[in-house]
Parts: sequence; C-alpha cells; structure tokens
Amino acid sequence: MPDSGFSPTARRWELAARLRALRIEAGRSIEDAAAELMCSVAKISRMETAGRGVQPRDIRDLCRLYGVSDAVRDQLMQTAADARKPGWWQEFPSLDEASTTYIGLEAAASEIFLFEALRIPGLLQTPEFSTALIPQLRPPGELTQEWIGDTVAARGKRQERVASGDISVHAIIDEAALQRPVGGPAVMIGQVGRLVAEARRPNVTLQVIPISRGPHPGLDGSFQLLNFPKGLIGDVIFVEGLLGNFLLDKQDVVDHYRTVFQDLAVRFALGVDETLDWLDRHRASLEKATHVKRPSLAG
Repeated sequence: MPDSGFSPTARRWELAARLRALRIEAGRSIEDAAAELMCSVAKISRMETAGRGVQPRDIRDLCRLYGVSDAVRDQLMQTAADARKPGWWQEFPSLDEASTTYIGLEAAASEIFLFEALRIPGLLQTPEFSTALIPQLRPPGELTQEWIGDTVAARGKRQERVASGDISVHAIIDEAALQRPVGGPAVMIGQVGRLVAEARRPNVTLQVIPISRGPHPGLDGSFQLLNFPKGLIGDVIFVEGLLGNFLLDKQDVVDHYRTVFQDLAVRFALGVDETLDWLDRHRASLEKATHVKRPSLAG
C-alpha cells in the first residue's frame, strides 16, 4: 500500500509556503531574496509557489537573510530533503506532471470532497470501468497505451487509501454519470455494485443528484477539494479540463468551491440512505434490461 500520509509533493508545497511566510514576516521583498541568492525574481517566485525544488544552499542563505533560528533552518532543510524523496507514482513514468502533482497532493490529504457531473469518480471506479472509459476521453491516438495503462494502475493504488480507511471521501455524483453506458452492461452493473459497496465503508459518504432535481450549481463543472492535516498545507481545489488540469489554492477560491459543495449536498443530492436505495434500484433496472444477473453469494 502507498505510504500513508507521506508525500514529497506535499512537502514541497509546505516548504514553499513556509519560505514565503518567513520572507513576509521578515519584511523582505522578493527582490531582496533574489539579490541575496544572486538569481532572478522568477526563481524566488517559483520556489515560493512549489514550482521548483529548493537547494540546501538557498535555504541557508534565505534563513540568514530572514533572521530565523538554526532550529527553523534545520527543519526547513529536513522538509527539503523529504521533498526530494521519490513518491510511489514515479513507478509510472508516462504520467504527466499535472497528474503526478495531483496524486502527490492526494496522497497527503486527510479528506476529499468531490463532485462529478459526468463521470464516476476515479477513486470509486472498477478497473473494468476505468479501462473502458479512459481511452474515450480524447480523440483517437491522442492518448498512448502506456499512459492509459499507467493511469489505470495508478488509480488502483490511489484507491488503496480508501480501502484502508486512511482517507475520508465524500462524493456527490450527478445521475447523468450513472446513466451514460461505459464498457457494456456487465461493466456498468459491476460499477454500480462497486458504488454500493464503497458507500457502505465508514470513511465514504456517497450522494447522488437525480436528474429530476433539475439544474444546480455543479453543472458548471466537476471539481475535487483536498483537505490536509492541520498545519501541513492549505486546502486545494483540483479541476480537470480539455485544456489541462488546474490546482487552485487561493483561500477565497477554495471557500467558494466549499460553499458550492455544501449547497449540492444539502439542497440537491439525495441523503446517504436514499442514495443507497437509488443505486440498488438502478442496478436492478440495469440487470432487468440486459438480463445480466449479479453473481450468486451462495457457497
């Protein structure tokens, strides 16, 4: 299982936030820091936004400029060393930087709140569903077989934290994601069954928004909100799109998405028990329509 709670990506983000906070507390500008390191302002900006790694010499020189204690300097050095350690996702070399950055942050998150308008959440997908879905998300030939395979395999490893109870997941899914056939009847029936099983985990909360509830704020797009243990890094929003994937961490933006999620959960989505009943009925309707029966549980 992936290391619980440790992530070099999160350590890099933590280091960036601490360096920026120390500079501001010391009353120094980015230009001051750049002059101290004899580098460009852009380099300092990237260091303070986790856009690049930080060398031990840079930490030493910045700590001297900011007037911090040796103990704080040593803590920052250790954080930088942790940030350079490999994450398990490096086993999948074809994954792009945006994907691995998100996976690295998710690996350190304690809670995930996610809304999906058109797809089953990746953390709750069966391997069969993922394998059928992912190649269809781009025009033919745009995604390599290696990338597809690595994405499916990495998704399976990400799901291990859910299965272990190490992370809490609250997912809201629009009914449209459940009505769209992916991979054939047997795959869909298996996927709905997986959702029922996941919803019964103590660390998973699952809600469905029926189409009959009409328009709602989530129609503007799917998103994921990552919460981290207190004192690590600030909460982050992840948004996927054709033009790329975006990580948003400005407090007002995170607060807005949090408000939207809470509104969806309270005003539009079915309750937890209602959702389980809805999923059971939906699975039964799929089985009836396709004459595919669920496996017998008899010995």
